[in-house]
Amino acid sequence: MLPHFVNLLTHSWNAFRESLGTTTLGFVAPLVVSVFSIVVTLYYVLRQHGREAMLKRWKEDAVIALRVTAIVTVLVYGPILFYEGLIKTVYDDHARLVTENVRCAKENKSLDDEIEAKRQNLQTTDPAFLNMTNTIRLFMGYRRAIGATASCRILVTLPKGEEHSNIYMPFITFAVFGSNCPNGDLQNIGIKPENVDDENAKGMIPGVIVIHALPGTKGADGLADGLSNLIQTKRSYTLPAKVKALDNTLWIQFGTGVKWNTEAYTRKQR
Repeated sequence: MLPHFVNLLTHSWNAFRESLGTTTLGFVAPLVVSVFSIVVTLYYVLRQHGREAMLKRWKEDAVIALRVTAIVTVLVYGPILFYEGLIKTVYDDHARLVTENVRCAKENKSLDDEIEAKRQNLQTTDPAFLNMTNTIRLFMGYRRAIGATASCRILVTLPKGEEHSNIYMPFITFAVFGSNCPNGDLQNIGIKPENVDDENAKGMIPGVIVIHALPGTKGADGLADGLSNLIQTKRSYTLPAKVKALDNTLWIQFGTGVKWNTEAYTRKQR
């Protein structure tokens, strides 16, 4: 409350000075001259008529002069300060606030429309659109590499605490759509449910997806290379259970805090 009150007084004083076409020093100087004139007058009386004459009525004369100076100052400058300073400052602040509210309302409406448009339509200029199409394209290339009728499995795991990851579910959707392979997790290759979390934690790298596939698995190397342009990616040649390379099994192991390269770059720039 106090800072706002001080701010109001400061703006009011500045507006008052500007209306007079002067500075704070220019306003105060005449008042100082008036007070100093009283002191000089008393000194003059002392020099001309002696100490007794000065002391006879100096206090009464000085008080009267000071009162007159104060009253005249208030009568002349008080209304100006009240109107040009306080009233106009409050009005101008209100007008600026109303203008700002109108501007914010228009911007909010525009942002609401833009957000709704993004919810209902893909924006081809957004990084999200390019991340989606490129991921689908890479998994379509993986399907071509293994053959149109070949069986395959894409196992995708996520660390504990990352359930609200923005990238996880869209990535699975793009992978399945592009490759036409079913998705699953480590239980699909025989890992017991009680051991899934432990296996998932092994070799996990924060901010990186690790693509596990046996040596000789068709399309795995090309997929890893391609995905590295979109997400921080590492290739691994082991799986936690015995599978055959001909099974075309991929385990995509998400680390903590995985982001698209475009998002990570943008955050770094900020």
